[in-house]
Amino acid sequence: MKSRLVLIGNGMAGVRCVEEILALEPDRFEITIIGSEPHTNYNRILLSKVLQGNTSIEDITINAQSWYDERGITLHKGEEAIAIDTTGRRVRTSAGREVVYDKLILATGSNPFMLPLPGADKPGVLAFRDIKDCNAMIKASATMKRAVVIGGGLLGLEAARGLLNLGMDVSVVHIHNYIMERQLDRTASEMLRKELEKQGMRFLLEKQSERILGRKRVEGLGFKDGSRVETDLVVFAVGIRPNVKLAAASGIEINRAIVVNDYMETSVPGVYAVGECAEHRGIAYGLVAPLYEQGKVLAKVICEQDTAGYGGSTLYSQLKVSGVDVFSAGEIAESEDTAAIMRYDGLRRTYSKITVAGNRIAGAVLFGDTSQGNQLLRYIQTGADVSVLEQDAGGAAAGESNVAAMPNSETVCSCNGVTKGAIVSAVCDQGLCTLAEVRDCTRASSSCGGCKPTVEAILAYALENGAGEGAQKQPVCGCTDRSHEELREVMHATAHDPAGPVRADTLQIALERLDWRTPKGCGACIPAVRYYAALSGVSLTITEKGAWHASGGAGEGTAEIFSASEAPAAERLALRDARALAASLRVELAGVPFPANIAIGVSASPLHLAGSLAKDLGFAGAPGGWELYVGGSDGRRTAGAGSGSVVRTGELLLSQLEDEEALEIGLALLQWYRMAATYGQSVGDWLAEMGVVVVRERLLHLSSRQLLLAELRIATSIGFVPENYSGGGAW
Repeated sequence: MKSRLVLIGNGMAGVRCVEEILALEPDRFEITIIGSEPHTNYNRILLSKVLQGNTSIEDITINAQSWYDERGITLHKGEEAIAIDTTGRRVRTSAGREVVYDKLILATGSNPFMLPLPGADKPGVLAFRDIKDCNAMIKASATMKRAVVIGGGLLGLEAARGLLNLGMDVSVVHIHNYIMERQLDRTASEMLRKELEKQGMRFLLEKQSERILGRKRVEGLGFKDGSRVETDLVVFAVGIRPNVKLAAASGIEINRAIVVNDYMETSVPGVYAVGECAEHRGIAYGLVAPLYEQGKVLAKVICEQDTAGYGGSTLYSQLKVSGVDVFSAGEIAESEDTAAIMRYDGLRRTYSKITVAGNRIAGAVLFGDTSQGNQLLRYIQTGADVSVLEQDAGGAAAGESNVAAMPNSETVCSCNGVTKGAIVSAVCDQGLCTLAEVRDCTRASSSCGGCKPTVEAILAYALENGAGEGAQKQPVCGCTDRSHEELREVMHATAHDPAGPVRADTLQIALERLDWRTPKGCGACIPAVRYYAALSGVSLTITEKGAWHASGGAGEGTAEIFSASEAPAAERLALRDARALAASLRVELAGVPFPANIAIGVSASPLHLAGSLAKDLGFAGAPGGWELYVGGSDGRRTAGAGSGSVVRTGELLLSQLEDEEALEIGLALLQWYRMAATYGQSVGDWLAEMGVVVVRERLLHLSSRQLLLAELRIATSIGFVPENYSGGGAW
C-alpha cells in the first residue's frame, strides 16, 4: 500500500517539491494536493506580465490539470484547509472533506500585508497577490482613470507598470527616500526611477499614508504631512506576511513563520513546511530560488534519502523591472567594513557596484546590463578574492565572446538550477530553435525571467557553433594572455626540458619568462603559477614574503580529513573501519598539492557522523561495503581557493566497495582531479564539468585506475610540500 502524502498549498514551492519527489520515487506515494485558489499551479512571479496585457493566464500556468491526472495526483481546487488533526493525521477542508495523511507538507505561502488605514475597507482598495487581484485591477481600469500604488518595491513597481499599460495615470507612494532600497543602492535606484518616469510613472517619496479618503468609495489618499493625492484606485504592495494561521491553530511551532530545521521538519512529527510560510534559522525567504532549494532537500527527506540538509541561501535578485534589467546579491550597503568598486556608463545607462569586505567579494548591484550576474553570484557565494575581478575588467556583455568563455558548469538560471551545458545540450540534442522551446525544455528563464538575455545569448551561440569544445580561451587574469591550460602546459614543459629540468627558481624570474605584464603578478595569478609549478615539479621560491602572504597563501590547496570513528557512539555503530581508511588516506596524501583546499569525510556507518555527505570526497560504511560520495560541500571551510558558503550534498559515485578498492578509487579520483582541474576549481564543479558517468567509468577501469595511482605516488615520492603546510588542519 502506498504511503499517503498530502500537500496543503498548490503554489510554486509546494508543487516543485512534489515534482522533485516524483523524480526520486514516482510510485511511492498516493498524493493529494489542497489548493485554495480555483486554478492549477501557476507562476505567480509572472502575474505582472498578465496585468501588463502581454501574457495570458494560460501562458503562466506551470502545470495544467492533465499533469495532475497523468500522475494520479488528486487535486482539490478552490478548497481551503481549515484544520489539522496532528494526532489522527487528517486534514479538514472548507468543503467538509477529510483527508488522511502519513506525511504532510505545509506550503501555505504568504498573504499580502494590508496597511490598517482608516477607509481601507472601501470599494476601490485592492492588493496585488493572485489571479483574482489581477482580474480585479483589469476590470477597474475599464472605468477608472487614476491609480495609486502604495509600495516602491519590486511588486509595487510591477503593479504600477501594469496599470500604466491599462491606460491609467499612476502614482507610486513610498515611505523611503528612494525606491527598491532593499535590492538597490541609491545610484541604481535613481537611475531606475528616471527610467520609470520616462514611462509615465509618478513618484511620491518619503510619504507616510494616513487615511484613504472618500465617502462611498475611494476618492483619494491622505498623508501624515497633511498633503493628499486624488485617486480612483488604491493598490497595496507593501509586502507579505507568511500564512501561519492554520499551523498556529494546529499546535505547530511558529515565530514569524512556521519554524523548521535543516530538514524542513516542523515541531510536529510527520509535518513539514516549505516556501514562504517556512522560517529556517530565523529567515523566511520570499524569493523563488531559495524555495526551490528547500524543495529539493525536502524531497530527499520525504523519500528517506541521504541529504546534508538545507543550509540557507544567498539572497539575490536578477530581475527585469518594467523592461529594465537589474541584479542584486549579497551585502550591497557600504559601511566601515566594506569598500566599493563602481562603474557608471551614462551613454549606455549601465551601472555596477561591487562591495568588498576584507578583500572578499561580498555583494553586487548591476543596472542595465546584468550579464555578469551569475558569475558575481558565484563569487559572492564562495567569498572569492577581489583579484578575480581583474580578469573580468571591462564588463563584457552577454554576447558571443562572453558566452563562449562561460564554462558549461556555470549556472545560468539560478531559480531552476539550469547550467549553460544543459542549455547547449538541449539545443543541440533536441533541435531547439526558440527561447520558448528552451524554456519549456529546460525551465531556464521560466521563473523570474532575469536570466532571459543570457539564455538567449547561449541559444544563439549553440545554434551557430553547436556543442563545441566548451569555453574559449580565457586568461588567468589581467597580468597575462595565458589561459590556465597554457600555464599548466608551460610548467610541464619546463620541468621536462631536455636541457635539464628546472627544480628551483624565483617567482619573479618565472613571471619574466612567462611574459607577465605585471612584474609581481596579482592575487589571482600568483597562487595559480605556484600550483602549476608544484604540480609539474618546479619549486618556485618567494623573494618578497610580505607581499606574497598578503595575496593569500602559498597557492597549493591541502586535504583535510575528518573521521568520527574515535567517538564511542561511532564505534558501536561502525560497519567499516573508518580509522584505518582515514589513516591510509593521510599517509598517501601527505604533502600532495591540490587545486583547492579539499575536505574528506570518513564515516564508519550510514549515519555520516564525519559529515561524509557534505565533503568533497566522502566515505560511508554500509552493510555491503563502502559508499563513495563526491562533490559535496559543508559551507564552513575557511575563505580561500575552493572554499565557499554553499551547502551541497555529494553525489553517490560508487557503493559496495571493499577496503582496498575504496582507498584506491578515492586516491585515483583525487589524482585525476588535481591533474585536470583548473586552479581554484572545487571537486564539485570539476565533477559537474566532467560528468558523473565519465568519472565513474574511468575509475572502474582497472588499468586507468592503476595509472592514476602510479602518478599520485610519484608525486608523493617527490615530496612537494607547500611552504605553509601544517598537516591539513584535522590531520
